Amino acid sequence: MSQVTKHALGSCVAVTQFCTFCDRENHWTSQPMIGDLPAGNIHLSAAIYFSEASFAKVEEVLSTLNVQGISSATYYRHCDSLLQPTVLSFCQ
Repeated sequence: MSQVTKHALGSCVAVTQFCTFCDRENHWTSQPMIGDLPAGNIHLSAAIYFSEASFAKVEEVLSTLNVQGISSATYYRHCDSLLQPTVLSFCQ
């Protein structure tokens, strides 16, 4: 017998399966991970940031389509810690 748990990590779905018979655990994610961050979440942040789109408008579109996205806190954290430093490193 196995127990399955699912949860969303922004735009990523993560599934954990635990076999109660052999005590083995399997993990699956719907997209590659970059460290502990789902790549699709970073790509979504980059697409919004580099296209100069409004996060609020993109969030509204995703919500209307019933598509799981990222939170504004995640978006701004990606901008501050990943996207802006990358741009600045190329400008120097």
